[in-house]
Amino acid sequence: MDQETAKRWKRCAFQTMFIAGLCASSTSVVVSLLQEQWGLSYSMTGTMLSMVVVGNITASFLVGILSGAMGERWANLILSAGSCLGYLVLVLTGQPLWLCAGFLLIGMAKGTTLNTGTVLIRRSTLQPTRSTNLMHGFYATGSLICPFLIALFGWGPWWLPMGALAVFGATHFLAFWIAGLPGHTQGKTGGAGEWSFLKKPFFWILTATLFFECGSEQAVTSWVVSYFKDSGILTGFYADLTVTVVWGAMLAGRLSIAFLIRFKDPFKALTVMVAACIVTYGGLLAAPGGLLALGALFLFGLSVAGANPTLVSSSGSFMTPSALSVMIPLGSLGAVIMPYLVGVVAQYGGMTAGMACPLAGFGGMLVLLMVCRKVRPAEETA
Repeated sequence: MDQETAKRWKRCAFQTMFIAGLCASSTSVVVSLLQEQWGLSYSMTGTMLSMVVVGNITASFLVGILSGAMGERWANLILSAGSCLGYLVLVLTGQPLWLCAGFLLIGMAKGTTLNTGTVLIRRSTLQPTRSTNLMHGFYATGSLICPFLIALFGWGPWWLPMGALAVFGATHFLAFWIAGLPGHTQGKTGGAGEWSFLKKPFFWILTATLFFECGSEQAVTSWVVSYFKDSGILTGFYADLTVTVVWGAMLAGRLSIAFLIRFKDPFKALTVMVAACIVTYGGLLAAPGGLLALGALFLFGLSVAGANPTLVSSSGSFMTPSALSVMIPLGSLGAVIMPYLVGVVAQYGGMTAGMACPLAGFGGMLVLLMVCRKVRPAEETA
């Protein structure tokens, strides 16, 4: 690969992750606007949030299938259009089925970007761990500014912020258009060797760990705005600002890992991160006031920041298109189940009970990380 192509593809990965962060993370704020406008129940709200992840998983499979059929260029152009189309649907109707469809399309654009961006980074750099964390840093940047964007357009009718997000979502399509991805199939792949990772126990333990990580992180970032509003800890724009607090912390954490911190044992580092998540998130739920809650949320964001990119980049020989097409979708199932579970528990047991569910997810992740540390060396020497 020539240097110009490598630079263009790396730039595409960073740009599209920024746009995906802006559009996908805005759903955690937009969902509260829709809840107020249409009187949606907690369970319905949880279902809508889960549809973002359903779209993420669906796109993880579809992008590979469509790339083989029509080339990477058109596959990514079609699926990334969901960032624009999804928000247009949310503007046009309040019917639950169509609202879920809108969140599904937004999630499909995110999933396409995550998978394609990870592959592009592997193709264009010799430092995948650093570049993967930096790529996720761009996602965090987009997530960080989304409440300000929504507030900027909050002076008009209720649907205006979503209309603005639809316009920004159109640039998602444009970024993939400019990238010049291959417009044809890059040759045949397959065979037993390519899928040999399916026989490796470490691969499945790693995937299960990712399942708990995706579920717990998604549940917290998706529900934290509604939790603060419903509990009365924070209200109005100050509650929406919590998205910026958590993503600001995550951005700082990911940039630190990308440029300042080097891990000798990534799984030991991940164990420390998850233990910190349990402590800080427990402090958030126990916080009696807004200032303490925001402080705990910021510390939680720092703790969870590097978990996903470090976990994926630590997969070593499994960081291939074939392995990622299995690992990321199956891991992301946790992010479908956990937000929905939070909504169901909140519906019957109250919001505080619902928001305690991610603690169980982090506990499961902690156990699996300890297993990973023991299993990985055996796998690498096999």
